Amino acid sequence: MRPCSLYSLYLLLGLALRSSTLPLDSDSAPSIVPSYRPSPPRFTPATTSPIDLTQSATSPVRLPSQPGGFDGSVESNYTCGPIERYYNASPAAWDRANTGVWLDRWWAENQANFPQNGGFSSALGRAFLGNPNWSCRDSDGPNCNINPCNEAKLNRAGVDMEPAYYVLQSVMNLHEYFTGIAAALQISAIGAALAKDKWAYTFHKEKVVPLNAMKEILNVLTTTVGIAAAFAAPFSNAVKIAAASSNTMFSGGITAAKYSIQSRENTTAFEAAKMGGLLSDLFVSSILNLASANDGLMNGSDWQNTGDIRTYIAGGDFVNFAGVDKEAAVKKARQLLVSSAINFLWRQQKVFIMGGGPCDNSGGVGSGPDQAKICSEGRAWYLFYWMEYGGFHLSKKRWGNVDEPPGFSELGKGDYEGIKGEDIIKSSLDAYKVARYEYTADMYQRRTEDALNNGTLAPSEVGPSWEGTFTIPVCDISPVVQDTDTDFPKRDVILQPWGANMVPQWCRPVCAGPDGKVSKDATVEFLKAAQMDNFISFQMYCPLGMWVFGEPRDQSRLR
Repeated sequence: MRPCSLYSLYLLLGLALRSSTLPLDSDSAPSIVPSYRPSPPRFTPATTSPIDLTQSATSPVRLPSQPGGFDGSVESNYTCGPIERYYNASPAAWDRANTGVWLDRWWAENQANFPQNGGFSSALGRAFLGNPNWSCRDSDGPNCNINPCNEAKLNRAGVDMEPAYYVLQSVMNLHEYFTGIAAALQISAIGAALAKDKWAYTFHKEKVVPLNAMKEILNVLTTTVGIAAAFAAPFSNAVKIAAASSNTMFSGGITAAKYSIQSRENTTAFEAAKMGGLLSDLFVSSILNLASANDGLMNGSDWQNTGDIRTYIAGGDFVNFAGVDKEAAVKKARQLLVSSAINFLWRQQKVFIMGGGPCDNSGGVGSGPDQAKICSEGRAWYLFYWMEYGGFHLSKKRWGNVDEPPGFSELGKGDYEGIKGEDIIKSSLDAYKVARYEYTADMYQRRTEDALNNGTLAPSEVGPSWEGTFTIPVCDISPVVQDTDTDFPKRDVILQPWGANMVPQWCRPVCAGPDGKVSKDATVEFLKAAQMDNFISFQMYCPLGMWVFGEPRDQSRLR
């Protein structure tokens, strides 16, 4: 399920007031396209009144007698041309010039001619640069630079000069965004952390992963692509980029993933060692699919039902875009991709979070591992993995013990830099508070986009600790801590630190339900989510007759 409301909102942008008296100029005047982009002199943009679209784009303006400057006559105070008044453009300058209204009117007047002029960007280049080859399409090669100082046609565009310049600059920077995100996120470093056999075995003790888990992680991958793309974009464009890139992931990369899954329809599991390679390949192909949106937008097309190019440059967000921070974008993408994969590998094992007692461990229920603990709102929460051994049934080893989850010691280092145990607990707790054990990939996508949309979240804040990146099952034992009157055998070892002989005992139901009360149903729900249904090691030392599942534990196992 995709959040259609966001897409519908984007479709409404830029549909108001579309009329103009400025037709496409068929003039074939030569364009000066330098091989470099010089840094223009810094001037403060002049404050302008709303533009009058009834004036001609060819109002007389004294032009430079040679590229790079005016001839020094007293008729001009400019070293470059009147365009220099609008250097150092900003979203505020875009708004002062009513650029969005101007673009809507120009678009409405000239849209019918886009096809014969090579699309929107080429039509814009012909009209204001005298260069129909200025298209900013990847398929046409390097053709997206402008040197406003040397653009004679732009300098004599009269009242259209300022908004036209802002649009040209935004189109160029949007193209640079797509080019930069593709260059950054398709590099091999993204897949290096995943495309190794040892990676899967580090975080998963079994050789296979159930297919339903693979399908879920592929859905999470769509949001990972969206967040990585949003992180590299101007902040106020984050939701548009995230929504659109997630959408294109559904239509592109997920299709490829489905083929991989369908090829295993007669099996019930996916080889864990191959999971990393599949995720890496899909991520790279999805980013390339995202970057391919550039040409469609430059043509004037609506991309993935999210809007045409006016939606993406609205508000002047790209008018002064400094470019993609490739190193930061790669780091963000790697963290999210690896975190999602670790989460779903751990969800197939007996990995869980338990807590709710005082942070000083004074609740009388034992204490968990300090290596994986957070204190939130005065309550302590711990991360556990119940390790099983098998063997002789009277041996303590037969019942296993709580220990660190597979691969926990690798977190924060190398390929797993930036991912900590505290992040995992916080992210899982936040997801649990929203939907307990039913926090899905669709919910993750929807709530992330909503948070970006309402301004409560910046793309830079989406990481391993963000709600739903991890969804490790949680058992809230706070009611047990507070209830000191009820007889609860082995109450002092409900929690245990990690160790070879540490076997927590839950002789009665321990988990709180949605109503905040401990119940058998809530405990069973937790045990199923933690892959511990029909598992009785946590009752090993309980008095005979104690049970959790509704039936007495198998007493014969102790004889």
